[in-house]
Amino acid sequence: MKNQRFIQRYWQQRSLLSDLLYPASLLYERLGQIRQERQAKKACHAPFKVIGIGNISSGGSGKTPLTMALAKVAIESGIKTAVSHRGYKSAMERKAGIISMGDGCLYEASVCGDEAWMSANKLPKAYVSVGRDRVEQIKQLAALKLPPQLVIMDDVFQNQSFIKDVSIVCFDAQMGLGNGRVIPAGYLRESVSAVARADYCVINRKDPSIDVAALRKELRVWCERIFVVDHGFSGFEDYQGNPIEVDVSQPSLLVSALASPQSFEATAQSLSINYLKHYSFPDHYSFQNREALESIFKQIKAEGIEQVFCSHKDLPKLLPHKDLLSLLRVIMIEANPFQINALWQAIRRKVTL
Repeated sequence: MKNQRFIQRYWQQRSLLSDLLYPASLLYERLGQIRQERQAKKACHAPFKVIGIGNISSGGSGKTPLTMALAKVAIESGIKTAVSHRGYKSAMERKAGIISMGDGCLYEASVCGDEAWMSANKLPKAYVSVGRDRVEQIKQLAALKLPPQLVIMDDVFQNQSFIKDVSIVCFDAQMGLGNGRVIPAGYLRESVSAVARADYCVINRKDPSIDVAALRKELRVWCERIFVVDHGFSGFEDYQGNPIEVDVSQPSLLVSALASPQSFEATAQSLSINYLKHYSFPDHYSFQNREALESIFKQIKAEGIEQVFCSHKDLPKLLPHKDLLSLLRVIMIEANPFQINALWQAIRRKVTL
């Protein structure tokens, strides 16, 4: 939660610290532009259609849920689909590999990454590949006996090493553009003018009461095709992925390692979950350090806690803790299918699939 408070204090609005760091942000952005220019000069062209999804903020924009939602509708449309993830902080990040041929994940989340694990287990019939080197992923997918017709790549807006048939940039409705400045003076990876590279902007919204009119207006300067996608609660699951009934009035705990822990907490509050404490860890935290979880187990024992709520992204990293499994309750979130279908139809009008 410390990172979230820092963002709210210094990156959501202009401040003295933001002003002091502004020159450094100009250097950061220029270095990023140079890297993109070098990649673009030797960009490869895949033998299948590629949808690239990403953001211009430093995490928490909903790009992975959007990736999975689009992959689901593509598969339902009869298109042989692959999903590509970086595998951030996983063992496979440095070496690209295919982790699913459409029938479940072949590895644990610590090996392939939490987002890839989610896709592999929630997207039947989808190929899932992982690795920082997206060009190598393209080569491996193209070499399959039955290669995909479409590859949806997560977190690649700044990656110019391959040609994208469709480019989508995501924004979180609540965070918006922050103070409009680039890291370290703000929380953007590059200036809002970079949105001009996108075919579509998607504003991901977890709270339907948030007014996105101002954000739409700012984005429309650079991109005319803007979609709002609402993400809402779709049910609870146990650690095995089975739907489960939950007594939200029972004293419980929240555990998360997300870019936007406050959003997870807000969801729990909207569901009237009676949580005593939210144990929030840094985004992509591995949960491998047993000592870091000791305070959780102490509170469970001391207060007789029988429910621990987590996100689907955090579930695979909590699975090794066997004494926690029976207590886990996964809060499942799903993108609005009608809004996703509207975006999908727009994509199909742009490219032949």
